[in-house]
Amino acid sequence: MPADWVKQVTSQTTPAAQMHPPHTARRGFGYGYLWWLFEEPQDSQLNGAYMAWGVHGQYILVVPKRDMVIAHKRQVPVAGNWNVSWVGPVAFLRAARMLAAAPCRMEEW
Repeated sequence: MPADWVKQVTSQTTPAAQMHPPHTARRGFGYGYLWWLFEEPQDSQLNGAYMAWGVHGQYILVVPKRDMVIAHKRQVPVAGNWNVSWVGPVAFLRAARMLAAAPCRMEEW
């Protein structure tokens, strides 16, 4: 994928403060072209990160500062057979923050 296209689709079109309804604004994500954009302090590992947020607890998080992609996929429930054990956004983001902050040096690979 061309780098200029990635830059364009991950550029903010709507900042978190302009999101509606208010509970969406409080999440701290801006929005680009179909990507949620993390609004984090400069020193955060998730500064510059962007995420696709799917239905039923499916996520793809790109963390450029760490050259990292975190994907969480699950089987989508069949109609009438809802399993409440899905991973919600709070739990996913807690785990993602821990992964992004974990010490790892590429030369160890």
